[in-house]
Amino acid sequence: MVRDHFRFQRLITSLTAGCMLWGSLAYSSLYTAQANAEPMPSKRQLESAFLYNFLLFVHWPEEEKVAEQSTMTICILGDQALGDSFTPVEGKAIKSSKYILKVKNIRLPLYIADLKDCALLYIDSRASDALPSILSQIKELPILTVSDQADFAEKGGMLALVEKGNKLRWRINQEQAGRAGLRFDAQLLRNAESVIPAKQEVR
Repeated sequence: MVRDHFRFQRLITSLTAGCMLWGSLAYSSLYTAQANAEPMPSKRQLESAFLYNFLLFVHWPEEEKVAEQSTMTICILGDQALGDSFTPVEGKAIKSSKYILKVKNIRLPLYIADLKDCALLYIDSRASDALPSILSQIKELPILTVSDQADFAEKGGMLALVEKGNKLRWRINQEQAGRAGLRFDAQLLRNAESVIPAKQEVR
């Protein structure tokens, strides 16, 4: 467990360093290691590190008002194994120790009560049939929506994790995030594969 914790931390650090050399990091579909070599991360491990880092580079409307340490929850819909991959860092401090990280798996049918403590909702592509209903329920809630469905941003989600070869990239719907009061750091926007920009107000 300790070894897994440090491996996860190294992966997070490698993603965060220079913010978003992220897109240049490859994953391995077979998690194997050569002698005396650190094994290449699997796709699921890399996805979990991306989700963790999204928490660092996205800002929620009430974040600056947090006076006491609170809980920040990643909710996983449709891929329990992805939620389990956070075990090494769950319960650890995050975002300058303002929050303690929590991860929970949720299932369909989805109810608003299931999401009351979610800061980030990951929707696995296998739940794509329920996507319109899910996004309709939470479109004005301050919940960062992320999926591995390639056209997720175009369908009203906020962040899509997409595969390019054996690398992961991301697409952003800044307009939808702004409606929910969420704000992306410049680095996240600059290094995205594509961005649906926020509409400018007409005066």
